[in-house]
Amino acid sequence: MLEVRRLSVEEFSAQVAPFLAAREVEHNLILGILAQHVARKTPQSDAVWLALEDDGVLVAAAVRTPPQYVIVTELPAGGARAVAEWFIALGAVPDGASGPGDDGRDVLVALREQLGGRVELLSAETIYELTRVATLAPPPGVARAAGESDRALLTGYFDAFIREVALPRGPDADELAARHVAAGTALLWDDGGPRAMACRARKTPTGSAIGPVYTVPEARGQGYGGAVTAALSRRELDAGDRFVCLFADQKNPTANRVYQRLGFRPVRDFSVWTLC
Repeated sequence: MLEVRRLSVEEFSAQVAPFLAAREVEHNLILGILAQHVARKTPQSDAVWLALEDDGVLVAAAVRTPPQYVIVTELPAGGARAVAEWFIALGAVPDGASGPGDDGRDVLVALREQLGGRVELLSAETIYELTRVATLAPPPGVARAAGESDRALLTGYFDAFIREVALPRGPDADELAARHVAAGTALLWDDGGPRAMACRARKTPTGSAIGPVYTVPEARGQGYGGAVTAALSRRELDAGDRFVCLFADQKNPTANRVYQRLGFRPVRDFSVWTLC
């Protein structure tokens, strides 16, 4: 019998994280968010950490850190409805969901049966993994870490990226810039001035997730985005990561080709859906 259990962040880390780590690249988003919340001094009180068990055996998980959408793993038969009904009973229903394949959509379809509305696809993405950076001729310029003097520039890049990809519940651009500058997790490709940016978004148990990657419009098509992504990937791998991964929009064939040329291989489709 399928059961949904709410856990504390500490319980989720101890009981569910090992299950997720068995497919670490596929679950990099949940694992990265979990690591960030475990490191917090004060837990987010309304965060939801769910374990789905079938006759006591862990089979799936779901996470929501309001106001963000719920994120689900691959769900067993009946899992989407169980997650939907759990949130309805909680009285705090998410207006969006993401996950591998159509699992996020299925949660919203189950919610729609109870609440009405329509389910719409916001983005269809591919999760890529890289373990060795291919040797390609770079464009002119050099990669460098973004410093405090670049903070305003990064804020502009983050703001433009958030608007371009229409991120739901987009984060504050200046906050993002400050965090990345402080942590040293943003690289710029500089060719007589900054041309592109790549950031380390999250750490997972043995790897890193890259995002966002942004190239200024007037410099696109010249290899800068691929070059800064390769430089950041190489840096993380040289520092001891087993892999780096990223999400790529399936509607952007150029980016997908570039990532594959760098050595990224597709692991799983991942979709983001909204209930409106």
